[in-house]
Amino acid sequence: MEQTKDSGMIKGFKAVLILPALSVFIAVLLNLLYALPLNDSFMWFFGVFIYFFIPGNLLLRFLDFQKDEHTVNVLHSIALGTALMPLVYMVFRRVSHPELLYLYGLIMLLIWSGLAVREFKDRMRNVYTSFMDVLSVTVLISAVLLLLHFTHFTDVIFTEKGFSIRNIYLTENIFHLGIINNLKDMFPPLYPYASGVQFSHYHLNMHLEIEMFNRLFSIDTLKLVFFISRSFISVFWSLPLIFLSAGTGTRGSWVF
Repeated sequence: MEQTKDSGMIKGFKAVLILPALSVFIAVLLNLLYALPLNDSFMWFFGVFIYFFIPGNLLLRFLDFQKDEHTVNVLHSIALGTALMPLVYMVFRRVSHPELLYLYGLIMLLIWSGLAVREFKDRMRNVYTSFMDVLSVTVLISAVLLLLHFTHFTDVIFTEKGFSIRNIYLTENIFHLGIINNLKDMFPPLYPYASGVQFSHYHLNMHLEIEMFNRLFSIDTLKLVFFISRSFISVFWSLPLIFLSAGTGTRGSWVF
């Protein structure tokens, strides 16, 4: 697919700053509306950059599939890294050395930084995004956050003495929270509702990644499950809507 040039192009360093600025806005919004600590959100974004974006971007470079359109390139890298990271972490858990995550992240960062520094001038000159791509992602994120306000974000209320929580039959947050908390101590986890029964047959990728962020950055699993990871996962589940609309010609900036 190719990006067709139009008058709405945003180029260079301005294009690079758009997604970080949007991330800061989301962190501040979650803090103001739901008392979610800014530090937790910023550590999450830092972890996404190190453990999702960088490995995914390195793989795209290796496959020579990296595009100049910055917004889609970043989202593609993060999505690919998100899919790959559970496999890496699963190996570390199997050998009972989850601390190897720190070494893995450092190696990935050093390799990516070397490539980024070497290509900096060319990349800054050629990188671009478009107003329509940025607008599409912004509208998508806004819609996701609005829906989550009525389905997940209001399930937990943080107070000075702790928190209050509700659970309804339409959600499984408590179930998933139990799996994630069990993963802190053992892998594979035990079945939440049957003592002593292993749960290795279940799809654990999401749970492993949430537990990984708790282990790396000490972010409370309650906040990860109900707020941070839920926002992240919902946005990436919804991203195909952008590409689907592009394929029907409603945006006009992508050509398949």
